[in-house]
Amino acid sequence: MYYLQSRYYDPEICRFINADGLASTGQGILGCNMFAYCRNNPVRYADHNGEWPQWVDDFWDEAKEFISDTRDALVEDKKRAKNNSGAYSLGIVASAGFGAGASISLGLVMDNRGNIGINPAYSAGSSLPSAFLGPFVSFTDASDIYALAGDYGSTLVIGASAGEVVGPGVDFLIINDAQKPSKQSTGRTYQFGLTAKVPTPFEFHMHLAGGGVIGFNLYDGLIDICNMILGE
Repeated sequence: MYYLQSRYYDPEICRFINADGLASTGQGILGCNMFAYCRNNPVRYADHNGEWPQWVDDFWDEAKEFISDTRDALVEDKKRAKNNSGAYSLGIVASAGFGAGASISLGLVMDNRGNIGINPAYSAGSSLPSAFLGPFVSFTDASDIYALAGDYGSTLVIGASAGEVVGPGVDFLIINDAQKPSKQSTGRTYQFGLTAKVPTPFEFHMHLAGGGVIGFNLYDGLIDICNMILGE
């Protein structure tokens, strides 16, 4: 008779004499036998605590080591990325103008520091008669996504578009960093979508823009998940 911490094991009958604390281990029919020892395979498996085979503990130890190494790598990657620059966005924009013009957009933004978020933005200014609705992609050399979260007037937008039903558009951006007002960055936005222009198929505009950013850091999120799994 052996006491394995949580219950007794009888080697003569190859069975625990106490029921398992788990009604089922999720391993099929054998997993529902609350008195079987290691799925009826004592040659291949060992159970040192009366709850699960030793290979489960070994697997978990290996998994924890892998997760710990992954967390350490993420910490180092975050340190290396902290001075990176470049922010990008992908979303949808709607605009209209007739002498005066305005636009609203909603984009998914990310940067080279591991930040990701949502960027609602708006602009207003002068524009030839036109209307536009479609997707856009934007590339900037801003320090991070939060540099894009400025008040109205923090970004100057100069652009043009073409087409009578569908067509492309491009904007050039001059951005005053929302975190460091004395710092400026530049960018480009490319669009393609439904359009309407009167009386010519071309349109030019100059707007002042602003917006906000709601985001989080991917490195921090993954590191927190690793720490939660490891219980740290």
